[in-house]
Parts: sequence; C-alpha cells; structure tokens
Amino acid sequence: MKRTVDDLLALVPEGGSHIFKAKVPDVVENRFFAVASNRDYPGVFYWKNTLEFTKNPWMGARGKKRIGLDVLPTPEVSFSLKKGRLVDFYTTGTAACGISNRLRDLIEDLDPGSLEVLPIVVKAKDGDVEYNLVMPNRCLSAIDPDLCDIQIVDEDLGGGQWMRKVKYPNRNGAVIDPDLDPDIHSFADIDLGGYTWLWSRQLIDEAKLAGIKGLYTTVPESYPSIEIDRL
Repeated sequence: MKRTVDDLLALVPEGGSHIFKAKVPDVVENRFFAVASNRDYPGVFYWKNTLEFTKNPWMGARGKKRIGLDVLPTPEVSFSLKKGRLVDFYTTGTAACGISNRLRDLIEDLDPGSLEVLPIVVKAKDGDVEYNLVMPNRCLSAIDPDLCDIQIVDEDLGGGQWMRKVKYPNRNGAVIDPDLDPDIHSFADIDLGGYTWLWSRQLIDEAKLAGIKGLYTTVPESYPSIEIDRL
C-alpha cells in the first residue's frame, strides 16, 4: 500500500527526527517543476507596499494556513525600464508572483480556476501596463514518499515547543505522486513550504511555444538545484 507523508509524520514522536528512505530509489521528478523568476532579463520589478512578512500572501504549508491576495491593499508596483522590456513572470519576495495577461490566460485555458488573480497596474518608465499578481488556488498533499527520501524533524523552539518540518535529504529532491489527476497543471504542496509554485511539464511546454519569457524551472527541493528549463 502506498505511503503518504501523513503516515510518516505519525511515526515520529515529538522532538524526534527520522529519515524514511524511498522504496524506489534515485527517482527524479519529471512531471512537475518549481518555477522561479529568470534574472537574466534586465529591469527591476518592484512592489512598494507589501505587508510585513507574517501577513504577506502565502501558498500554505502544514505549519501555516494559506493567506490569499484579498488581504492586500491596492499594490503599488513599478518597473525600472520601458514597457517593452517587461517580461511575463516575476517573483516578488512574497508567495505571490507577477504575471502578464497572456501568461494568465494560458494557465487558465489549460487549468481553469487554478489561479487566484489580482489585476494590477505596473508603472513602467514610459507608461502603465495591465498585469497580475497571482497564486495557485490549490494547496495539495501530493508528495510520494515511496519515490523520494523524506526526513521528518522537530526543531526546538524552546519552552517545550517544537516546529515539525518535512525535508528532502536526497539531492534529487521531492517527487510528486504519479497518480495525481492529469488535469492538474498548477498547484502548491503543503510539504514544500509556502513559496513553491509547481507547473506541469505540459504547462511549461505550452509556455515555451507561446514565447513566454521570464522564468526558469527546477526539480522541487533538489540540492544543488537541478535546473530543467530557462525561458
């Protein structure tokens, strides 16, 4: 019977630490990849009025519930170059990402309802651009501990309090359950922290075909990071 991360958590006593080895070793994730901003492109995408760290948008994790975009005041976002230099994807220092209208439409066409979207205006050097702050609407438990090493560890916060973490000690990182619904192309996972946005191979390939720019992808939690695509 396939194990879940919940099954492993139940086996580790409070204050403990244990590494559970994969039943099928040396698997490298090949369907879902973490996306991040490609800093090869010039220009600074700057969000001036973010909230304090603990109140900013958060995709969700075991130790902290999701914080949606509805908590935000109207975002004040600028771009340091002219409009034509703005690309399609930026990270923001929060769990929210900035994406163009065409990337928003591409994701929504492939995986309807998968995004929480807050339309914004980006003030470039030569005028305003319609843009979006987004986060995935889904926060799933989709890691397959039969296919990757999992470490459950409690970190001492003092005063008899512990913070339980799920880590991935093998350099190949995390592996997603291959039986996950094939119609899912965009999500976060509660065991990858609140900043990791996962895209399917199909979504990435469609972004490439559409000429989307501004992102790169990696195997989630791989260390050193295993880079897959650079758009």
